[in-house]
This record gives sequence, structure tokens and C-alpha cells, in this order.
Amino acid sequence: MANSMYVPLAMMPEDMNQLKTLISKAFDFFGLTAPGIKFYKSLETNANLLNKFIMIEGDTNDQQCWVSFSECSADISEKEGYNYIADVQTRGSWVFAGIVAYGLCQFSGYVVFNDSGQLDGQNEYTPESLRSTLISRI
Repeated sequence: MANSMYVPLAMMPEDMNQLKTLISKAFDFFGLTAPGIKFYKSLETNANLLNKFIMIEGDTNDQQCWVSFSECSADISEKEGYNYIADVQTRGSWVFAGIVAYGLCQFSGYVVFNDSGQLDGQNEYTPESLRSTLISRI
């Protein structure tokens, strides 16, 4: 069963191209090859990302995760003005999924909630603490 990291967002990426850019920047920051990113069962590139299912795939079988975006309240995001949430799930590498979450958080987030506890047992990360955790595992 997959577990999740949740990233509250102040704004959504505009489209798939912007999402690809911000995730590619995150992988590049860690010196890794950018993964493939696509809508599940769709070739759309300019569709709104809200309530869509997005697959992110690296070079190996364990390098894959999926992301979905939804609207949320401050009760969920734990901060006013963060009205969207990205749900990052994997059955593979938590480092891979963590880099995706890091890219989203760098874009318009302030925290990553690690509900699964899978990466290193922490419940949440600031962008800086997630970056340090990922660097120690790459």
C-alpha cells in the first residue's frame, strides 16, 4: 500500500509544463536526471492540474510516484493562504518521492507533512530540513 507526503501550496502550478520545470529543477539540484512526468492515461500538457492524477517515473522500477492536487482549507494546510495540497505517493523510493515533494514545496509551499514517516520517521519538514535529509540519503 502506498503512503503519502502532503505539500500545502499557496498556488498551483499553472500546467504540466510548469510542473515539469519545477520538478526538473529539484532533481537537477540533487544532481539527478529529471524524471518523466505525464498525466495518467492522457497526453494533455496544458490542462489544469487540479484533481488530476500525475505519474512521475525515473530510470528504475522503484523510481516512481504519483501526485494529485486538490483544494483544501487552512484546517488541513495548517496555514492561512495555502488553499491547495499536493499528495505525493509511492510504493518505491521515498528519496525519489521526497525530491518531488521538495520541488513542490520550493515552488509555493512552506512545509512537507510526512504522514507515512517512511523517509526517516520525521512528521514534517521545512524545505531546508527536507533538503538536508535527502542529501544524506542520495
